[in-house]
Amino acid sequence: MGRSSSRGKIIEAAEKVVARVGAAHLTLDAVAEEAGVSKGGLLYHFKSKDELIKAILHEHINAKITAMEEQKRLAQSENCSELEAHLKGIINSLCGDCCDRETGVALLAVIANNPGLMEPFEEYFEKMVQQICGKKSDFNAEAAILWLATEGIRFHYLLNRDPFDATQRDQVIAKLLELGRDISPKP
Repeated sequence: MGRSSSRGKIIEAAEKVVARVGAAHLTLDAVAEEAGVSKGGLLYHFKSKDELIKAILHEHINAKITAMEEQKRLAQSENCSELEAHLKGIINSLCGDCCDRETGVALLAVIANNPGLMEPFEEYFEKMVQQICGKKSDFNAEAAILWLATEGIRFHYLLNRDPFDATQRDQVIAKLLELGRDISPKP
């Protein structure tokens, strides 16, 4: 990722430690050592392990959103509907640096044990629901179903437990995109 700020270097170091030993075994001492900063320097930026884990989650979500937005921009240049562009963005953002399975699985395990760390995900889901499914007054249930399906694909990818072979997965994705085209007007 190549972050230049001390805070960014600490987050990057924490991600490396999480990938190596798991988020449950993350220690501030190990992160400070990995980042090449004093523990006091780390504590200046992050007052606790939970605060550091939330920062890692924000980084992962922001990387995912950036990758998704880039894919969405590419899809829109192909004259896709807004919904279809979102779906393509989510599906195509699965591959790449923003989807480190080891770190993602380790973070999921920590969140399962400490639901208070869900805040970054709650913010992300709220944003996605409004962008893809609409607000309460113009909620689109069909778009919601398609979005939930893409999130299911993402979850299975993260866990490396795809229930489909490559051909079946491609068929599912093609059908999702087809349904997205069918329920949305072209721009």
